[in-house]
Amino acid sequence: MKKYIILLFLPLSLLGQSIDISFASRMFNPSVINPAAAGLINQGNSGIFVEHQSKYVGLDGAPSMSNVGYNGRIFSEQLGFGINFNNDNVGAVSKFRFATDLSYKIQASALYSISFGVKGGISKNDFDVTKLSVLNPSDQSIIDQFNQNIIYDFSVGFFIYSQNFFIEAAIPLLSNENFFSVADSNSIQLQPEYIYTSAGFKLLADREFQVIPSVAFFNGKNLEFSKEASIMAMTPQYFFGTSYRFDSHFSIIAGLNLLDTFTIGYTYESIVSSLKPTIKNSHGIFLKLNFGALDPVNVNLVSPRF
Repeated sequence: MKKYIILLFLPLSLLGQSIDISFASRMFNPSVINPAAAGLINQGNSGIFVEHQSKYVGLDGAPSMSNVGYNGRIFSEQLGFGINFNNDNVGAVSKFRFATDLSYKIQASALYSISFGVKGGISKNDFDVTKLSVLNPSDQSIIDQFNQNIIYDFSVGFFIYSQNFFIEAAIPLLSNENFFSVADSNSIQLQPEYIYTSAGFKLLADREFQVIPSVAFFNGKNLEFSKEASIMAMTPQYFFGTSYRFDSHFSIIAGLNLLDTFTIGYTYESIVSSLKPTIKNSHGIFLKLNFGALDPVNVNLVSPRF
């Protein structure tokens, strides 16, 4: 087998965590992509988010993703802190990533607050040759190099919000992007750089029933420009939402809030692109646990989105 089998899997695995963040994570654990959201989640209280998603169920070697995240405040109500552990798998390739977030929130005016954040991450990849039936012996050195490389990255983000509106953006500044290359015609120099932006507002401001439409944009060197529109409906007891990523997929999210401290939810994703006849649907489940706060939370430093 030529090296092309390696080329097939690498972009899917390496770019998956950078760009294709799940609908559930973006709604309930957004610091996984934007470090400025750390400390704004769970109405300023500390909490844990756990998610598992199986994509294209029934397809051999289909991707899967697991995410465990923590968010809270440290030292003061202005400082937010987050940790995220991610494990992505697709075919014979898996990727483990650990990232930490630090944010600082200020009240810019009587109506608006701003949060600035930084993220530092470290990743490790693994190519499992036992999952391949045919492999050219000359590929082993490439696989060894791929498995030995440690990837570092550093990102920044901001989050501007009022009681009824938010706009955010995140972008990586530093990364050892040339972590994998071989000196021949099939050399790879992946550059997992991206820009993520999102904005939304409260269509209904009643605490007992809130409707929050939003849009998100993704732009990366190795991916086409992506546009996504979503809408969430929330009550103190339940939530339901849907999103549409143009020329890609359609998502649904639904769940329950139990005892003000525990949230359980389910996500469904269906391909709408030309790949639909050959690609299966995706399913996910997530849990969120709020620990509460030791001190009262300044509502001007908490985004109403979460």
